[in-house]
Formats: sequence, structure tokens, C-alpha cells
Amino acid sequence: MTRVRAQSRPPIFYGWFVLAATTFVLCMSFGTSTSIGVYFKPIIEEFNWLRADLSLGISIGFLLFAVASPFIGRIIDRWGVRPVFLFGIVIMSVGTALMSLTTRLWHVYIFYGVLMALGGAATTFLSASVVVVRWFLRRRGLALSIANSGGALGMLLVVPLSAFLIQAVGWRQAFVISAGVLALATLPLILAVIRNDPADMGLRMDGVTEEERVPGGPGATAAAANNLSHLPWKRAMTTGPFWLISGGYFTCGFTVTLFSVHIIPYATDLGFDSQTAVGAVAFSGFFNILGTITAGTVSGRLGRKNPPAVTYFVRGMSFVIFIIWQNLFTLYLFAAVIGFS
Repeated sequence: MTRVRAQSRPPIFYGWFVLAATTFVLCMSFGTSTSIGVYFKPIIEEFNWLRADLSLGISIGFLLFAVASPFIGRIIDRWGVRPVFLFGIVIMSVGTALMSLTTRLWHVYIFYGVLMALGGAATTFLSASVVVVRWFLRRRGLALSIANSGGALGMLLVVPLSAFLIQAVGWRQAFVISAGVLALATLPLILAVIRNDPADMGLRMDGVTEEERVPGGPGATAAAANNLSHLPWKRAMTTGPFWLISGGYFTCGFTVTLFSVHIIPYATDLGFDSQTAVGAVAFSGFFNILGTITAGTVSGRLGRKNPPAVTYFVRGMSFVIFIIWQNLFTLYLFAAVIGFS
């Protein structure tokens, strides 16, 4: 009987393939949306727009991203992650391609502020977290860290690629090529690999089969004992942990967005060349990967309350240091701390 059970389990849990695909989708989606910082100066220099006007379009995008997220979550609950990923990539690819046709400010507000924002809301951290929660339990912290490192990979790989394309073919053609790469690299992967739930393949979380599951064992009780996922969403919104986590995400999102969108134009204003500024973003992405993976290990050992408090304090101090001392060392120190934290 033991031999039969051992043979019935795949040699590699399929959830790891789903996780790898999800991480790559997050890399391409987050990297494409974050690359707007590279396009910032070329666009305003061509049209002589105020930075505040272009920033408004980007802010509209992030606001819509936030407003859409609860609805995206409800759709995922009903139809699963896979169709949401497909919808998000298609919408983001269309919005990215249309950015090449920009001639008026309202074009940015629609193409980036609506289409790319909706695509981003459907294909970034929210959807990735749902994938991990459905497929992993015992190694959930590690799996979440790997999935969330996809955003860092986007900063490390996609942002420098966008900068190269802008220099090679101009910002308009760079948008078109980026849209094509985004669609062609992710849509086949989503269709071929990602599945909504382990049950779709006759599996359970962590690869435990129906025959191997022990009633009342750790896999059956740990989730209920360690989180509030069993609560209805309206009741969950009245709990302290929900608002603490939301506040933490607001702080994280505000500071990371401020860095990713504005650090390149700001650094060039200070006299750094564009390659140095783009390098700082890539440097941040590299340290983000290290920090994200480290966070999974640390949270498993030290808990999930105190490490974020230390993280946000250190991140805040990095802003203070760079505001006071602005040189090449502090630029890359700032980028490293933002990324790692």
C-alpha cells in the first residue's frame, strides 16, 4: 500500500510549475507597468507637458488599480485565476501598444490610467497570492516570497530592456515591441501551465493526494488555525489585522511607486546619466529578489509582525539619507534599501 501511494504522487509537485509560471507573469506585467518611469522624460520632452500632468495620468492608473482590486478578487473567487490572468495580459498589452499613439494627455489617462491599470490589477500581486494560497500550505511563506519576487525580476529585466528599446527605436516603437513581448511571452504560458486549483488535477495543497490525506491532520487544520481566511469578507474588514495589513501595503505601495516612477527622471535632474538611473532601478530589483526570498525565511522563524515594522523604519530612513546626501553612492544605497525592504 505504501509503495502504491508513493508511486501515485508525481515526482515534482505540479504547484511548483504553476508558481514558476505565475512568477514570470508577474515579472512581465509589473515590469511593463513600472517601465513608465523610463518613458517619463522622453514623453514630456516631446510634448512639453508639465510633469504633474503626466503624473496625474499615472496616479489615475494606480487609483483605478486599487479600486479594481476588490472586484478582481471577487472574480477570482468565482472563475479562478487563469481567466483573470488571460484578461489582464490582453488588456495590458492593448494599453501598452496604444501608448505608442499618444498625442494628447487624455490618451495617457485612458491607455495607461485605465487599460494598463486594469491589466495590472488582474496580473500582479493579488492574483499571484491567490495562486500560492490555493496550491501551498506547509511552504506557503517560501512560495509567496518566490511569487512576489516576480515584481523584482520585472524591475531587474524589463525596465532596462525598455530603456534599451527607447534608445534603439524611440519611445513609440518601444511601447509596441513591449506590448508584443508581453503578450507572446505570457499568454501561451498561462494557457499551458497555470491551473486554478489543485483539485483540477486531482491534487491537494502541497501535492497530497486524496488517498494520502489524513483526516484532521496538519493539512486539514493548519489554515483555519493560523489565518482568518474562513471569515466572510465583510466581517474580515472589521478585524484589526485586515486594517494593519492594508496600512502596511499602502505604505509599501506609495514608497515603491514613488521610487519606480520618479527616480529615473529625478536622478537625471541631479546630473546622473540615464544609464546610471536605469541601473539604480535594476539594482533595486536585484536586492528586491534577495529581500523577498529572505522575508519568507525570516517570517517563518520570527513571525510576521515585527519584521515589517523594522522594514518600514529602515526604508523611511533611506529616503531621509538620499534627500540629505545626493551622490552616486547614496543613489545606489537608496535603491538597494528600497529593493531589499
